Amino acid sequence: MRQIFFDGTGVPLAKPEDIIPLLGKKIHWREDRSAYEAAYSWFDAPGIPKSVRTVIETDRVFVRAVLDKAFFEKQTKLDAYRRPSQTVVLAILQTESGVGISDVASPRKIPKSSRPQ
Repeated sequence: MRQIFFDGTGVPLAKPEDIIPLLGKKIHWREDRSAYEAAYSWFDAPGIPKSVRTVIETDRVFVRAVLDKAFFEKQTKLDAYRRPSQTVVLAILQTESGVGISDVASPRKIPKSSRPQ
């Protein structure tokens, strides 16, 4: 199987728990927290998680998008004055018109009734 999950620097990830060292605090690794829920959502899905696909497919460009790679806890320096922005999941997608990028953010706490699928 082709490797599709990586940390923010490009190191391959094999399982959801590989994300734990990337978190600022271990408290973020528990059920109902964004890092935990996002990791399991993406690792358990056959490609793009259903909850994410539902949102991105509201734009017709992404209707048949296919996951190429997903980077967890990707940091992006936006300016010289603040710390880098950190993305929960940065997904690189193949679309019919080329490459697409989706910055998947999620709330810090996820209500049990709205967990990603």
